[in-house]
Amino acid sequence: MPDPEKDDLDYYLRDVNVNLEITFLNQADGLIVHSEAMANHLKAQFALFDQELMGAITWYGPSVNRIRYFHTKRRFDQGVDYAGALYKAAFLQQLPNKFPLNIYGARPEDKKLAENKAIKLHTRVDPEAISQMLEGSYGLVWDSESFPGVVGSLGQYERYNTPAKFPMYLSANEPVIVWSQASTANFVKDNQVGLVLDSLDQLPQAVQSVTEDQYQKMIANVERISPLIRDGFFLKKAILDVMDMIYVHAI
Repeated sequence: MPDPEKDDLDYYLRDVNVNLEITFLNQADGLIVHSEAMANHLKAQFALFDQELMGAITWYGPSVNRIRYFHTKRRFDQGVDYAGALYKAAFLQQLPNKFPLNIYGARPEDKKLAENKAIKLHTRVDPEAISQMLEGSYGLVWDSESFPGVVGSLGQYERYNTPAKFPMYLSANEPVIVWSQASTANFVKDNQVGLVLDSLDQLPQAVQSVTEDQYQKMIANVERISPLIRDGFFLKKAILDVMDMIYVHAI
């Protein structure tokens, strides 16, 4: 959505694809989106067109990751896991050389980048298999075009969406690390299932400052949440919520 104060607003309002999307969404009886932030974002977009988004709207947060998980108990000193290619994640390359990283989805281009660093590369596997392979203490959910802040459209999109990495890590009984402005940050804080950072330069100190006792409490909270993700609880609840709005309360 453009800044209403900028000159591109009129162009945006005339955009054929945007208008088609507005028309398409208006045909729905209800809507399930990633997060409350995304619901508010869509409402703001509709308001630009002097329209109101339908009332029957809800969100699901962590999606489904139907893994049969059998990993051993995690330890708090095993580094950070990142699902993705290192050469596409320039922000990771700026972390201290001794900071331990496990990269899942490594490409040949990553080998040179990982030299003389505490980085362990794993080739890409089926997304449903990654959860069984994760060997770190935390799963990192982060996207940016530079270090240490969050820059670029994909990074900014995390304000609204729920990346597939998020339930993938949690389904594997692994605490997560997310950006403080991401839509997932409140879920992490409310359920105490990981760390929330303002910028990535805080990562080494944030991980180092966690005691074993604190980490085990995190693990206990994750193990309470992970069966719900593996069973699709949050998506099922969103479906029932929106059906209740439509059919019971006639919203």
